[in-house]
Amino acid sequence: PSPVLVRAGDATLPENLRLDGLLDVKHSLAAAVWESEVLRTVARESGAKRFTLNSAVRLACPQGAKLATAKAREDEAAYSYTEYEAALSEVDTARKLAKCFSDEGSRLTDAHKRDLKEHWRCLADDGSLRPAGELWLLPAELAQEPLVPAESRLHRQLAEFPVFRHVCRAFKV
Repeated sequence: PSPVLVRAGDATLPENLRLDGLLDVKHSLAAAVWESEVLRTVARESGAKRFTLNSAVRLACPQGAKLATAKAREDEAAYSYTEYEAALSEVDTARKLAKCFSDEGSRLTDAHKRDLKEHWRCLADDGSLRPAGELWLLPAELAQEPLVPAESRLHRQLAEFPVFRHVCRAFKV
């Protein structure tokens, strides 16, 4: 995508590159900024907010949810999707979030996992959105079997991501 000029105070700087790509380009500073300590410092001093793992958890949960994750600090980004259901109904968005949380798995706290389990609306196999903790994660070899209704099982294009072992219901054979 083409670069977009924004005020630093309206932009975010990901805490690490695994968190990059979750926000629209108009909210995220270019990767070149991340690669330079000098540019990161200038961006922070100019008011760019940090996009942290807490920020990503808040983004994945609907606005107004009572989260266990700490509220955003003054220098931390606190975004939510304006069209939450439409955004999370897109497989690409769901996969980006799942990849982020899987890549950051060792840093997910119990509070993060609880918030994701209770509030993150994940794509079910029928295309509907359900709280992650209500969806069944089926082993790959059983994904095609009618053991669990489509509206109650995690979308098969998401099942590969390890984060779902922590937030979905595990189907035991």
